[in-house]
Amino acid sequence: MSRRTQVAADNAQAQARRAYTCTPPNCTFTGPDTCKVPYVWREARPSDHVCVPVRERSQVASENGLARERLADPP
Repeated sequence: MSRRTQVAADNAQAQARRAYTCTPPNCTFTGPDTCKVPYVWREARPSDHVCVPVRERSQVASENGLARERLADPP
């Protein structure tokens, strides 16, 4: 699966992977950054609140660490 396809799939599942409490008719998230087990925050950037598997979070951290090396015209 390509990276773009993987990210799009994770984004599509964002709401389903969030932890929430529900007392009909009111459902609320348990917190602004709470994921269902076994998911964790992706943290591609500080405002990223998508819950993903641990391996995906590790991959994003690795990719972000290499970002400067991947520039078309590095500094």
